[in-house]
Amino acid sequence: MKLNKETLKRIIKEEMQAVLSEDYAYSDDRDQDERIEDNTEFESAEISSNKESKSIFRNNKDQIYKIVLTRFRDMDRVRSMLGQGNATNDAIHDLLNKAIDSAGSVRVAGKNVRYFNELFPAAAIEEIDDLIGKLDGQRKLQRVRELSRGSENKAIATHVVNYLSPIVTKFLDENRNFLQKAGSFVKGKGFREE
Repeated sequence: MKLNKETLKRIIKEEMQAVLSEDYAYSDDRDQDERIEDNTEFESAEISSNKESKSIFRNNKDQIYKIVLTRFRDMDRVRSMLGQGNATNDAIHDLLNKAIDSAGSVRVAGKNVRYFNELFPAAAIEEIDDLIGKLDGQRKLQRVRELSRGSENKAIATHVVNYLSPIVTKFLDENRNFLQKAGSFVKGKGFREE
């Protein structure tokens, strides 16, 4: 991912402001108004970090999405549930929505989500925020560049999968038992408990 000219200017400006404001951060002779201004700058830095996370997500979401779906497609249980030829991206996406629906909702980044389209960006942005962490200055800028190039897409996808795996496993267990019982009944073996 290439940084455009405006984004690069904004990042450099923010970093310069952060470096310049560090000199004054611990001065004891400052008055209350200046301390309030620093607090406002800190809050705006957090907002800026959130914007960077969302920007990184937007630039890498297609790759992360493919990794997540591939991980579920590679699960034997998912393939057997959907059938070998039917494990398309749409079918896996629908399966994930059904699993979330059967669980009711999933708590991600402090809110309950009910669909994969809500869970996916929330979990990915949460992981990007963790990967950026509390870095400042040049280290933060370097980390943002790395993430923008997609260096941690697998880690971000793993975080999303970690939210979904227990739910999908439970959903597959519940539906596998039903399908096995229904299959044995259809095959003429009667309804048997396992």
